Amino acid sequence: MIILDTNTIRGAGLRSSTAELLRAIGASGVETVAVPWVVMEELAAQKAVEYLTAWEKAAQALVTLADKSPWRVPEVGAADPEGVRVEWRRRWGRIVTVLPPSLTVLQQAVIREANALPPCESWPDGQKKQEKIGGRDAAIWLTAIEYARDHPAETVYFVSGNHKDFTDGQSGYPYPMDQDVADLEDRFVHLTTLDGLLPKFATPADVDVDQVRAVLDEADTRQEIVSDAHLRWEMSFVLGHGVFECTWSNPQGSQAGWAGGWLDLQGVEAELTNLHVASAYRIGDHVWVTADVEWVLSGYTLLAPPEDQFVMATTQYDTRVLVSLQDNGGDVTVLHGGRPHALDYDISSRPFDTIIDGVRMNTALEALREDLAARARQETQLSTGYPSWAQSFLDVTQRLGQTKHGTGWRKHPVWGKGTGKDNTP
Repeated sequence: MIILDTNTIRGAGLRSSTAELLRAIGASGVETVAVPWVVMEELAAQKAVEYLTAWEKAAQALVTLADKSPWRVPEVGAADPEGVRVEWRRRWGRIVTVLPPSLTVLQQAVIREANALPPCESWPDGQKKQEKIGGRDAAIWLTAIEYARDHPAETVYFVSGNHKDFTDGQSGYPYPMDQDVADLEDRFVHLTTLDGLLPKFATPADVDVDQVRAVLDEADTRQEIVSDAHLRWEMSFVLGHGVFECTWSNPQGSQAGWAGGWLDLQGVEAELTNLHVASAYRIGDHVWVTADVEWVLSGYTLLAPPEDQFVMATTQYDTRVLVSLQDNGGDVTVLHGGRPHALDYDISSRPFDTIIDGVRMNTALEALREDLAARARQETQLSTGYPSWAQSFLDVTQRLGQTKHGTGWRKHPVWGKGTGKDNTP
C-alpha cells in the first residue's frame, strides 16, 4: 500500500507524469495508491478557498464595471464552493483510493493535539498562551499507522515531504511517534519523495509507436474519445448558443466559428492526427505508455448565430492518454482533455467525401427538425402568437432543404423529396 501525504500529492499535480505513473501503478494491481481521508479533504478545501477568493474578486470587478458601463453587465452567478470540492474529490479519486479514518484515529488525533504530542505541537499566538495545532497531521499519520497494523501481510510506503511534522523517517521519531512504529519493523517504509518509490515498481521501457497508434486507432477507442469530449465539455446541441469552437469549409475556404453542439452524437467521428509518446514504463506484466494525442472530431451541427448554417464541422481535441499495451491489443484511459478548438490549418482541401454520408446527414437533420418543432410547440403554448424565432428558423430549414451534391443541387429527403437513387443528399 502506497499512502501519500497532502504535500506529496499536491506537488505531483493531476497532469504530471508522476500522477500518471501513480495511476498506472494502481491500475496494474501491483500496489494500491491511497490517501487518508483528511488528505483528500485538505486538497478539496484548498481548491475551494482559491475558488472563493477568485469569485470574490470577479464579483467585485463586475460591480465596478457595472458602475462605469452604459450597458448591462453580466452577473458572476452564485458561488458554489461545495461544487468545487465535489469536483476535485472526483478528479483526485480517479488516481487514489481514500482511506477513511476510524473513530480511534480521530479520538487519538484530538488527544495528541490537546496535549501537543507529535506530530502535533504548540505555537505561540502572541497572547501569552500556546495555540495547539496539528490535529489533521496526526490523523494522517495515524491512518497510515493503523492500516499497517491492520494489514500485517502488507508493506506500507508512507510518502511525505513534511519533515517538520513527520521527520525525514531516517533520524528517528519523537515520542509517541516512535512507539507508533516500534513493532512495525520494515513493514512501514517512510519516504520523503516519490523518486525513491517509483523505481521499486516501474522500470523504463521501449515501445513501438506503431503499436500504440494501432491501439488508439481502434473503433472502440475513437468512440471513447468522442464520448469523453462530449461529457467533459458538454457538447450537446443548444439552440442559438455557441457550445464549442469549430472549423468548417465553404467555397471561400476554411471558416472558424462556434458550433451549437453536436446534433447527432452517434454520428460524430474521431480521427487521430498526431501522436507523441511522452513516457513508457513496465509495471508488472504490462507496459504503460503516456502519450499526447491530437484528434479531429467531425459531425453535423447548426452554427451559432449569426451564421445559422447547417454544416459538417470539425474541432480539434487534444488529449493525454494512458495506454496499457498487451499482446492482443491494449486499453486506453483519457487522463486529460483540453477544450475543443478550431483547427489551425486550412481544411478547404480536406477530402470530406470520405466522412460525409447520407445516413449521418439525414439523422442530424432529423434531430434538428425535431428540436425546432419541440421548441416551437413549447413557445406557442406559452404565447398567443406564433414565436418570432420559429419563422427565422423555418427560413433556415428551407435553405437546408437545398443541399449541394456534386455539381448540382438536390432536394434533401428529410426536408423535401429526394432525387438521389440512394436517397443521399
